[in-house]
Amino acid sequence: MFDQFEMLDPARTNKKVKVRITRMWASVSTAGSKDGSNSVTGYNAILLDDDRNVMCFVTIKMVETDDSWWYYGCNFCHEEVHLLEGRYKCVNPKCLKSSPYAEKRIMVLAHDKTEAVNVVISDRAIKRLVGKTATMLLEEIEDLAETPPSTFFPQQILDIANKDVTFNILISDDNVLINITMYNATDAYLSKKSKSSTSKTIEEILEST
Repeated sequence: MFDQFEMLDPARTNKKVKVRITRMWASVSTAGSKDGSNSVTGYNAILLDDDRNVMCFVTIKMVETDDSWWYYGCNFCHEEVHLLEGRYKCVNPKCLKSSPYAEKRIMVLAHDKTEAVNVVISDRAIKRLVGKTATMLLEEIEDLAETPPSTFFPQQILDIANKDVTFNILISDDNVLINITMYNATDAYLSKKSKSSTSKTIEEILEST
């Protein structure tokens, strides 16, 4: 069991943390050098809790409808599968299995009082908000008629706009290392409550990455 940085008490030393070093640089000094050359006096580092899931209370401003809201995903690794030689196959080199199923994944613009960012909501998270699986929604669309499911957004998904939700945000390597400001929500809950003491604002998430 590891302790989060924000829960550390300077008066106690019996804490255990697990961190990732996101940036590190040397401190140099010419003090005490007769020839004026630099010498390394120490190292500075920016550390991030290795448990990179954070809670964030936001309002969904809009659902991005430029891309398809569903895809055929691998039942094992959840990566998108492709039709190869007449069969759907997972092309993830670490998986290479083929058991496709319809999976939802949508992007929304979410905001709070501090900032606004794009959030990709995973299948599990959107199921909590909509209350239906992708298979059920696809079956309903196929009964409606002519509009292809890949370009038609069900009203249930569009209706999450303007909802107050609590996201469980996963801070990825891309967020940390190359400052990508699009985040993945691994879970979500409809909420009417104000921000809890354990959740972070969007501004705080951006500053931490």
